[in-house]
Amino acid sequence: MEKAGEKIMPMTKRELEQKIGDLEAKIVHAMNTWDETVEADSRIEDMACELSTLENQLEKWDE
Repeated sequence: MEKAGEKIMPMTKRELEQKIGDLEAKIVHAMNTWDETVEADSRIEDMACELSTLENQLEKWDE
């Protein structure tokens, strides 16, 4: 857990790629196994937004 005043260490490119891969697998698993409910759809949408954010960070890393 981060302490007050402590800076968050940025992820390395490899860590970012790993997190993206893990999140993609989690989304696919959820889409294949969760019942279609508003709550499940909302959670999948949240994961997709997080995935988009991580992919944008990776694109910036490559610039």
